[in-house]
Amino acid sequence: MIVLLNRASNNQPVSLIKQIADSGEGEVWETNQSGYLAKIYHDPTSARIEKLKVMLANPPVDPMLKYNHVSIAWPSDLLKDSSGKYLGFLMPAIRDSKQLSSVYNPRRRKKVAPGFNWYYLHVTALNTAWIIQEIHSKGYVLGDIKLENILVNDRAMVSVIDTDSFQVRDSRSNKVYRCTVGSEGFTPAELLGKDFSSTYQTVTHDRFRIGVLIHYLLFGYHPFSGQWIGVGESPDQNLTIQKEARS
Repeated sequence: MIVLLNRASNNQPVSLIKQIADSGEGEVWETNQSGYLAKIYHDPTSARIEKLKVMLANPPVDPMLKYNHVSIAWPSDLLKDSSGKYLGFLMPAIRDSKQLSSVYNPRRRKKVAPGFNWYYLHVTALNTAWIIQEIHSKGYVLGDIKLENILVNDRAMVSVIDTDSFQVRDSRSNKVYRCTVGSEGFTPAELLGKDFSSTYQTVTHDRFRIGVLIHYLLFGYHPFSGQWIGVGESPDQNLTIQKEARS
């Protein structure tokens, strides 16, 4: 069944044609708007919608638009139903790209991206840092950086997705909308065990995550992994990160 919604900016109808993903936050749909997907929240709270409004009013500069490539899947418009209730948002669709988890591992890379050589891995790392720098320059903190949230195409051009999970600060009211999720192995030691829903994050925290991500790309494994020679099961990555931070 096709679901019909409307764009908040101009009341243009938008058809949700096919659901392509479902997460704890919401569903992602293909739409009749060429080049755009829709994310529809399971629970479209007023805080989620207000956060999106702040993002729409202050988008970062996309450094790769001049190359005809979308590198930041930023919200494009709010979506509402016939009663005027906001349900989610439109965002650019990223085509012909793979998750970084598909290219950092040499065996996996040979299967899904055989032309992706050592040079391309370095360019991917550089492009990722460049894009995140542009996002930081607008005052945003990504928070949940992980391999699955960064896409790359066969030209080593990168796209950051899941942008509505970023930490966002409203410059007018100074209200901060937190990034409420984190990923194991990408969380700096000082944030481990913290409640993300009430924790203010900084660019410095993102830099730790970027370092982990680039290490994955260039070396093929997590920087805090190793061969466990102790007794019992090996500690998880978070414990290893904590121990290294104390040493």
